[in-house]
Amino acid sequence: MPHLNVSPLDRTSGFRVTGELDMASVPELEEALPERNGSGPLVLDMAGVSFIDSMGLRLLIKLCIGSVLRPALVIRNPSPRVRQVLAISLPDGIPEMAIEFDGRVRERRTS
Repeated sequence: MPHLNVSPLDRTSGFRVTGELDMASVPELEEALPERNGSGPLVLDMAGVSFIDSMGLRLLIKLCIGSVLRPALVIRNPSPRVRQVLAISLPDGIPEMAIEFDGRVRERRTS
């Protein structure tokens, strides 16, 4: 079983991420993501992420930095583990990141 799996989402420009997002797998996700062209937010469905460490969190923040898009990153259906890490590490969120559940943005925090 692969450590991390990244596959395109149907009907939207984004990716489904499953497995563990950590120091070992962050480069794999970075490689799978396309160059950003500013045409819309990047959507990552993270329902299947079973583990995320500080390097995984760092990548999510990096995907938001420098973007004029609000949001630049939409985390769709985050797993309980991803929600926990975001709540502890980014209690006030960042304006460039939105959390979406079942197609509806439920959290969009601003600093």
